[in-house]
Amino acid sequence: MLCIADNNGNMIAPFAVNPVNVSDMVLFDRSFTNLLETAFFLGWDLNQSFITLDSGFYSEFNHSIIR
Repeated sequence: MLCIADNNGNMIAPFAVNPVNVSDMVLFDRSFTNLLETAFFLGWDLNQSFITLDSGFYSEFNHSIIR
């Protein structure tokens, strides 16, 4: 399970889940898309925002999604 939370621990995007035998790495794309859709729906401007990822999500593919 991967969730996106703010600095206070509040969930700000829908959860993405997979069976336990599937790496969380593959959840990032869906979770980040959920965040962008939620931000659009609520009118949030995420430009100049920071994102902190666990080292397990560090990959060129994930960097390209964020860019």
